[in-house]
Amino acid sequence: MKKLPIWTKVTRIVIFWVCLSAIYGCSSVKSLAIKRDINKILESSPIFSQYFVGFSLYDISSNQFISNYNSDRYFTPASNTKILTLGASLALGSDSVASFQIAEDDGEMFLRPFGDPTFLHPDFENQPALDLLASLQKDTIYIDEGIMPELSSFGPGWAWDDYMYDFQPERSKFPVYGNIIRIQTRNGNADIRPDFFKDYMDLSAKRNSRSREFNMFGITIPPDLDSSKIEIPFVTSDELLDLLLTDTLNTTILRKSAPENLTWSTVYNTRSLDVLALMMQRSDNFISEQLIYNLMAAHQFETQDRLHSELKNDFLKELEKPFIWVDGSGLSRYNMFTPQSLVLLLKRIHTELTWEEIQYVFPNGGFSGTIKNWYGDEEPYVFAKTGTLRHNHCLSGYLVTSSGKRLIFSIMNNHFPFESNKVKEEMQKLLQAIRDNY
Repeated sequence: MKKLPIWTKVTRIVIFWVCLSAIYGCSSVKSLAIKRDINKILESSPIFSQYFVGFSLYDISSNQFISNYNSDRYFTPASNTKILTLGASLALGSDSVASFQIAEDDGEMFLRPFGDPTFLHPDFENQPALDLLASLQKDTIYIDEGIMPELSSFGPGWAWDDYMYDFQPERSKFPVYGNIIRIQTRNGNADIRPDFFKDYMDLSAKRNSRSREFNMFGITIPPDLDSSKIEIPFVTSDELLDLLLTDTLNTTILRKSAPENLTWSTVYNTRSLDVLALMMQRSDNFISEQLIYNLMAAHQFETQDRLHSELKNDFLKELEKPFIWVDGSGLSRYNMFTPQSLVLLLKRIHTELTWEEIQYVFPNGGFSGTIKNWYGDEEPYVFAKTGTLRHNHCLSGYLVTSSGKRLIFSIMNNHFPFESNKVKEEMQKLLQAIRDNY
């Protein structure tokens, strides 16, 4: 066989790449190179290579995936589940959180709660729903939960021994004060809110504690600190709620089924975007759980599966693999998502929110929320939600490159046998490389 001159070989290679660029476009060739480089980083990293990792990267402007690595495999998402709660709220919620419905019959006032997480919550000073109840000037208000969907205090797959920690308050149909007692200590004194619980506190205990089944608390006041803040969930019940509301409203709260065929009016409380921002920035489990129940109650969905089915018809219809979704917060290890499904969900959210709203709702790398100490620069370039359970850490959201492109990404790390900071450091290197080279 006759050998071709070296210049002919070079010419053919050049022609091949020119043709490839013409067929697929220069951006596609660049995407192929970036995909190869990302896969190489993930496979050769001394950190990533020790456990199960998945990654998906999407270019919004070109409307195509740049990189997928184990992106169709299921992972434990932890608090990345809140991205789904955000999406559900945008799809089915209103501009403000629906707090409850009220109706009057022959002078009697009836109330149907919607599980509003913001009602009497100290992080939301403006309380129009509370103001309305106070303005009714009724001696008695009757709570009717006859048509409300059922709700257990804890979600499926939650850790049973986290009942006294502030990140796992009980869920309830009519939450008040975030279902948490807040104790501010100053110079050896304790300010307890709500003060209803003062008689149930032992302020000389050797450690902070709570009975698993009853509202009996032991609180330690640090002698060497001018001030400290302690937050402990309380055990919820209908009886306790009625007492707390009676104490707050100076109105007797009783239980009674409402007559049929009443005309109900929906009462709204806090602006939804502010609630969603707090949920995402702080990774607030209580708010996310109650928002899911709030949507179920407002739309009269009996189960979360019914809520999910409604979303599948529109908001989640692009997904190739469905979310395995059991709670609103991600506390459960029964949740399973794929990186690609999260990216497609974030793509839809990008069409529902303005870029300014995305920056407001999502934690900003180096500036705010759960990534305040990570992915930082002079200006934030990562806007994303973390998800952390022991031996699992995920990050999904938006990345702005040095060239000004907006990308969507999801990186999910499951079953690593060391501290999460090692994983975060490696993730930071990867995202910086993408930012600087795309």
